[in-house]
Amino acid sequence: MWCNGKNVNKQDDVALSKDHLQFTSYDRAQQFFASSPLQRVISRAVYSEEYLESLLQCLVAFDVDTGNDSGITNEMRVKLTKQHELTVSAITTKLRPLIEEFRRRKNALSVQ
Repeated sequence: MWCNGKNVNKQDDVALSKDHLQFTSYDRAQQFFASSPLQRVISRAVYSEEYLESLLQCLVAFDVDTGNDSGITNEMRVKLTKQHELTVSAITTKLRPLIEEFRRRKNALSVQ
């Protein structure tokens, strides 16, 4: 869910700086991101597959008259997927150890 308004999207909510990344452990980093709006800066990379699935679902138009999904063209799917992968790659390149650790933790939770 995305919310717009006076109290969201301030610079401190959307710009992850190296000052934010001064953690003594991954547990401390997890605590920080769990309660910070800055989690959205890294969540796209940590939850890459889920984000892509959601983005693709947004493009499927539902026809109320027929009750069918109109679907999206393969060209649209490829373009959106490439754009998503470029974004994830840029985030991961800058924050690889953190992203990889959070992905590992996410995967560990899904196994339990």
